Amino acid sequence: MDSTAPIDAVYTWVNGADPAFRAQLERYRDSNATDRHTHAPTRFWDNQELRFSLRSIERYAPWIRHVFVVTNGQVPDWLDLGNPHLTLIDHKAIFPDCSVLPIFNSRAIEWRLRAIEGLSTQFLYFNDDFFLGRALAREDLMTRAGGKRIFLEPLEIPSMVRCMHNTDRADAFTCALLDARFGASAARKKIAHVPYLWDQNILREVENIWGEKITRMSTHRFRHPEDVSVQVLHDYYSLQAPAWRNSSEMVEVEEHPSPLYAFVALFNPKRVVKLLSKLAQMRPKFFCLNDDMDHGSRVGNWMVRALVRAFLLRYFPGASSFEK
Repeated sequence: MDSTAPIDAVYTWVNGADPAFRAQLERYRDSNATDRHTHAPTRFWDNQELRFSLRSIERYAPWIRHVFVVTNGQVPDWLDLGNPHLTLIDHKAIFPDCSVLPIFNSRAIEWRLRAIEGLSTQFLYFNDDFFLGRALAREDLMTRAGGKRIFLEPLEIPSMVRCMHNTDRADAFTCALLDARFGASAARKKIAHVPYLWDQNILREVENIWGEKITRMSTHRFRHPEDVSVQVLHDYYSLQAPAWRNSSEMVEVEEHPSPLYAFVALFNPKRVVKLLSKLAQMRPKFFCLNDDMDHGSRVGNWMVRALVRAFLLRYFPGASSFEK
């Protein structure tokens, strides 16, 4: 990796509260799906995390050259589309076959990010629930030799027989692809929920190898057990492929606590208060506020979202240049 090349940031975003989106979701949902998380409304809920994540990168990573926000045609009502450092990208612009749209499968969308016109060779991919907690330098993402630093969870990717949800099944399916090419390996650990530094050269290489399976995944409107995980394939390929592994340094990061990274699962108001208070004291380089709530608990969900919004307002006060 070139430690001096420009780096852009890419977000994927959806407003799950939009009535038109909810109607689409209901229209295309698979009534036979066994994994209820596939269609759970909480997966698509918007609590304006994108607004605060953009504040975090403007404040703590001003070296990011440009920001692309990929949507299904929706536009955040607070977003300043006139900002010269921001471009809104419709799914139609990156999917060559628009018959697969609308698509609700984030894994399929992630594979199409490389089709964004003008995107830097190395780019940071953010989910909208990823935030920077303090100043981030390029050196935090790369090794001294210019290799990629890979952040891992302490938890292992479960085998296919132990997977309960399509997310884990897809990760296990991706590990099986790697095993078939490089030979069976020890259990791999989960990729941490941090901004992902991806290299288009690696993405191009893995697409040349597993292109058929990646293309087939584009037909999966919702998450599917045979999805190919970009995160798992990109990072573990760079560790196992002879041409890349000598330039990569694996860095394991503890989930709790860590000076670099924190993951907060949002599902219980009392627990969320404690975790957010601890997070404010830690001020890690990156943190993720992951919506893991039961969509049937309306009061509890409302309380959690209110707590999160108050926390983000305190942590990131003042509008960014990306806001109207």
